[in-house]
Amino acid sequence: QAARAGRDPDAVTLRLDPAARPQAVADRGFPAERTAAYVCVGTSCSAPLADAGSLARELAQARERLAARAT
Repeated sequence: QAARAGRDPDAVTLRLDPAARPQAVADRGFPAERTAAYVCVGTSCSAPLADAGSLARELAQARERLAARAT
């Protein structure tokens, strides 16, 4: 829910279930045994985020960094 709460038209949410798509999880280097969210910009991703508050903060910071680059 936190990932979809933003209204950024360029944001993409990708849900990777290790049971359904183990290779997609492994290809990205994410641990299959942990439920976590990652905020990625380009090819750089955040550390694993385990709660909605951390995810919301990381998303806000990513938006701020991108906005600063655009000006």
